[in-house]
Amino acid sequence: VRNGRSGNLTMRATSVDDNEAREGGGGIFNHGELIVEQSTIRGNRGDTDGTAFGAGGGIANEDRGSADSGVASISESLIEGNRAANGGGISNSGTVTISDSEVLDNAADVGAGGGISSTDELVVIRTRIGGNAAPDGGGIRWFRSATITESVIEGNQASGNGGGLYQAGLATTDANSAAVLDATTVRNN
Repeated sequence: VRNGRSGNLTMRATSVDDNEAREGGGGIFNHGELIVEQSTIRGNRGDTDGTAFGAGGGIANEDRGSADSGVASISESLIEGNRAANGGGISNSGTVTISDSEVLDNAADVGAGGGISSTDELVVIRTRIGGNAAPDGGGIRWFRSATITESVIEGNQASGNGGGLYQAGLATTDANSAAVLDATTVRNN
């Protein structure tokens, strides 16, 4: 599924399963405004050959510098068993909010963020991030802004840094970077 720069796409009670894309966004590639509710994104693949484009096995939320692109809201949904070079479940370079959902058993084969890889604004609320794997940031890897509230990050694995959570180096030198964990459990990673 591709949602273009000026597109507005709402998906309710929808399954996006077993798809593949050469340049990422195996299940969904979003440049516009995306709402996913009560849906399942499962078994999709973004390119896993290690290219910069191989991001977002389940969902790639991309921002290309336009104020009106790359905004995603995901609620009451399951993101499971997806694979990509980076951001096995979700890759974000725009703005994404994930609430009341599960991000489970996804993998980033080459880079970072088995469950979620984010280079811009990430908000996670009442969501379970579990069983994901990556070289760095098994559960979540972010560069810029992350707010994680009332969530559980458990059972994720990284062969390098940050089994559960990994704030990459750029965030520490970026004046706009911030990380907030509020009433969140990080365990058994």
